[in-house]
Amino acid sequence: AVHDPFPHSGVNKQKFEIMMSNMVQRSKGIITYNKTLSEAFKQKYAIPDEKLYITHLGKNFLDRAFIQNSKVSTETPYILFWGRIEPYKGLEFLLEAFNEVHKIHKDVKLVVAGRGKPYFDEELYKNKEYIVFDNRFLSVLELANIINDSLFVVCPYKDATQSGVITTAFAFDKVVVGTNVGAIPEYVIDKKFGIIVPPCDPAALKAAICHLLESPETLKRYSSNINEYYESGEGSWDSISTGIVTFMNQRS
Repeated sequence: AVHDPFPHSGVNKQKFEIMMSNMVQRSKGIITYNKTLSEAFKQKYAIPDEKLYITHLGKNFLDRAFIQNSKVSTETPYILFWGRIEPYKGLEFLLEAFNEVHKIHKDVKLVVAGRGKPYFDEELYKNKEYIVFDNRFLSVLELANIINDSLFVVCPYKDATQSGVITTAFAFDKVVVGTNVGAIPEYVIDKKFGIIVPPCDPAALKAAICHLLESPETLKRYSSNINEYYESGEGSWDSISTGIVTFMNQRS
């Protein structure tokens, strides 16, 4: 089962491709989790059609059973960026955008949660009271709380396949602002589950964030769409697992 058919920027491409080639050759069947990159993956590694099964990720395993008392260090409403801090995540563009958002929505904060070495000039944002950095590994309980308490989630990635961050946000019916890279638009269906913007574009991020902050009915509608699709629709694990088991039985 292949989560990343191609390496993220910053990953050793030669090492990745050798590893992937070895795994593909040894496998009876291969599962990928998006349509967007699967054709190129199939061609690159000469994978026969019958050996490849394309599906998608359902909601992550987290749910409201994990929620206890919130540990987020702000009582102010906030939007959330979470996950490993790495260059391909595009956090610098979100920080730049939020400087402009704050000029309009002074009652909202940005929480950046997750461990990693900042690759941008952190001093530009360190003393701004409307940006909260929580640079450490989050426990499952902390992660559940921090997502559940947020207004919505932003994934400003510069490159990506699909993202576990998105499906974890969807476990809490949280709307996502994502970028038009990899298979993110395949998951964050624009104007249905969230808003898709161009990558590396602070102005577009600002506009999307402000739109959701100023349209609570839109936020509520997108959240309801997420719940319906991933709980009982084609995005449910019942539907996904049925297809995977059928494929595995055919290849065994």
